[in-house]
Amino acid sequence: MVNRFVYKPDNQDIYFFLGLLFTIYLTIRAIVIPITIDEAGTYYNYMPRSVADILLFNGDPSPNNHILNTLSMKLFTALFGTTTFVVRLPNLLGFLLFYTAAVRLFTLMFKTRILVIAALLVLLCNPYLLDFFAVARGYGLSIAFMFWSLYQFYQYYNNKKFQYAVTTLIAAAFAVLANFTLLHYFILIFLVIVVLEFRIIQNINRWRHLLIYICIVIILAAICYIPITKMMQTNQLVYWDTAGFYSSTLVPLVEQMRYGELYFGIKQAQPFANSILVLFGLLIGIALFYFFKKPTGKKVPFGSWVLIILSGNICIIIIQFHLWHVPFLNGRGALFLYPMFVLALIALLQELISASIKFPKYILLILAGIGIIHITQTGNITSTREWWFDAHTKEVLSWINQQHPGKENVTLNSSWIFNNSLHFHKDVQQFYNLEIAPYHQELWPDGNYLYYYCQREEVGQLDSTYNEVKSFNYGSFVIMKKSN
Repeated sequence: MVNRFVYKPDNQDIYFFLGLLFTIYLTIRAIVIPITIDEAGTYYNYMPRSVADILLFNGDPSPNNHILNTLSMKLFTALFGTTTFVVRLPNLLGFLLFYTAAVRLFTLMFKTRILVIAALLVLLCNPYLLDFFAVARGYGLSIAFMFWSLYQFYQYYNNKKFQYAVTTLIAAAFAVLANFTLLHYFILIFLVIVVLEFRIIQNINRWRHLLIYICIVIILAAICYIPITKMMQTNQLVYWDTAGFYSSTLVPLVEQMRYGELYFGIKQAQPFANSILVLFGLLIGIALFYFFKKPTGKKVPFGSWVLIILSGNICIIIIQFHLWHVPFLNGRGALFLYPMFVLALIALLQELISASIKFPKYILLILAGIGIIHITQTGNITSTREWWFDAHTKEVLSWINQQHPGKENVTLNSSWIFNNSLHFHKDVQQFYNLEIAPYHQELWPDGNYLYYYCQREEVGQLDSTYNEVKSFNYGSFVIMKKSN
């Protein structure tokens, strides 16, 4: 009888292949999906500047300049040249950091492989979250460093070692440099560490530790003060809303995470947002129970601390509006709240599971199943949810190029929302015979350009000098050609 070798994957192999699957998906998106208006805005307006000008927001102090992302783009394009993939590579690497932190964190929480995989799927099967790990913006990087910070905080919570507190704050500081909205998170994780250091962890070196923590705070404050001050002085936060946290932040975030899918025939995002509020209330109840009813000698669960940080972020967002009139975060600005919410949920479910309560295990598995259904229905390699209108700019240039095989000079004008992306791909794909109009917000129906790429609702303002010749996205976007 011949003994045949049968390969039995261990836990690390399964986690590796799951991560590889998501990484391949994101890599394809980073290569294939056209550069969006905000990515190209960073590339043209901020990346060419000196490191000092990027850090100090000299010139135009726009929140489009996500410092860590801009500096990373500058470095990577200097090393590897400019392609769609290269400018997005920093955030793709950010996903690897995010995934590594998640695997390490969940393998520490759960003893069984199936629950680790379920927790990973609940966290990762959010197409809106994944969007930002394949675009050249600071959101993906900030979430990656925030989650690494939470992983380090978990180590500090369990091991009470000083170095974990330091790495928690350093990672949180990098999250802030990737996106200033994470300043809320940094402040709260700092305060939680101080509380743990002085009230729970018995350590004779606590004052020396506090001095080092404060040094990290001072360094970050020194870097952030000038950029944030300039943005506030020039009223750069006008793109956010003032209707309230529920209407301006939670509902738009839920709508974006739903990714246009109709579940149970429900069109509005409010019912789903209300469901999240109910779940959030249940988590608060569980956390309060563990705070006030925990057995003597048992520490407050990790999930309760994460929930405190999450709740604190929400409170700061609300308070800063009422005190300083800072508008509420929009969907993508508030995206960092999602991984914290999921981590609090998973950690508190784990606490119940460790207490030999069985039903939380099935809740986690059901949520993982819902995540799989959602990502399979919404995953795509054609566009991003936030900047869906830039999905066809590469096709536009390729189509125009095909109409002129002789490579004669061609001119193209466009609506302002397409201009940045068109310029980027024209330069990167080296359409040297194509001249694109400079950025402008109003329409130019004067007929000085051979082609005009516009939105369907703008055709009526251009049809006196242009005729429609090609359309995209079910007729929503139109290429028009100058009338003879």
